[in-house]
Amino acid sequence: MKKAGKIIAFLIVIALIVVPLAACAEGQGPTGPQGPGGPPGAQGLQGPAGPPGKEGPPGPEGEAYIGTNAVTSANIKNAEVKTADIADNAVTSDKLAAGAVGSAEIGEGKVTTVKLADDAVTTAKLDDDAVTSAKIAADTITAADIATGAVDTSELANGAVTWDKLDSGSIRSGATSASNGGTISHGLGITPDYVVATASVAGHIVSVTARGDTTFTIALINHDGATVAAAETIYWIAIYTD
Repeated sequence: MKKAGKIIAFLIVIALIVVPLAACAEGQGPTGPQGPGGPPGAQGLQGPAGPPGKEGPPGPEGEAYIGTNAVTSANIKNAEVKTADIADNAVTSDKLAAGAVGSAEIGEGKVTTVKLADDAVTTAKLDDDAVTSAKIAADTITAADIATGAVDTSELANGAVTWDKLDSGSIRSGATSASNGGTISHGLGITPDYVVATASVAGHIVSVTARGDTTFTIALINHDGATVAAAETIYWIAIYTD
């Protein structure tokens, strides 16, 4: 049975091969559809250059060029150089006309000590009462700076005039032993205007009875007016006012 099936299958295959061959022998069949195109071939050589194209429109105008040092003072219109045209630190002192910088051009507080020349601030530059005590350095006022008669009692502090500040040619003082009617040498060399004398013993009173170029004379009494015969120390001061 199996063998018969194989024979039948073999015959069918033979039939499928033989029948088309037989048909081909009798005439050609219709042309089949065109197959797909093949890949492109290699690129050929470049052809000759074409004619030149038309000229394009003109480009934008370039910036004007001025040669170095070409602009002189004569080319600049008056008042056309503005602040923005001047570089920083370009205006030096030799560019300023004499008298061009006035008070209005100097800012408040801009004139510092280093800007002032030595001896530049004269009396005429100082306002009245401008120099106060705070502006005077300590120990700078000498006798030559004080006008004659400028220092009166109101300028002297209490206790400021010490004994060594008194003119030795105008005042003398001392402690001298003397009795009633005695003379005391004062050493002024001129008759003093004033002589003040005080007894060293309590209750005794001294009065000056005469004044001369070199001496003065005293009277010495006690509290009841009796003359004191014994000598005692008399404290005195003789003053001459010119």
